[in-house]
Amino acid sequence: MRSGYGRSIFEPLLPLIIGRDISGEVAATGTSAASFSIGQEVFGSLHPTALRGTYADYAILSLDELTLKPSTISHVVGVIKLFSSFRASSLFKKYNVRINFHLLLWMIL
Repeated sequence: MRSGYGRSIFEPLLPLIIGRDISGEVAATGTSAASFSIGQEVFGSLHPTALRGTYADYAILSLDELTLKPSTISHVVGVIKLFSSFRASSLFKKYNVRINFHLLLWMIL
């Protein structure tokens, strides 16, 4: 890779920024982002097909990829819970869990 192998494939994506989960503070908003304001604490996750990641000082996410972070939890706990809930959600879909099915998720932080 250092010598240029794969450059024709990856060059449009370089520099490559990885990561999907994010927790932080709103630094700026677009004109249609009325539901968030600068300084609010948020957490969320990028769509799996996103080209840029969140392992950066700043990341740009759409409104449907973010939600307000409860003030009672830290940023680290927020991302862990978000990640775990996404995984549980994918299991529900995979095994066709129905509404009347009772399931206990136990998470120790």
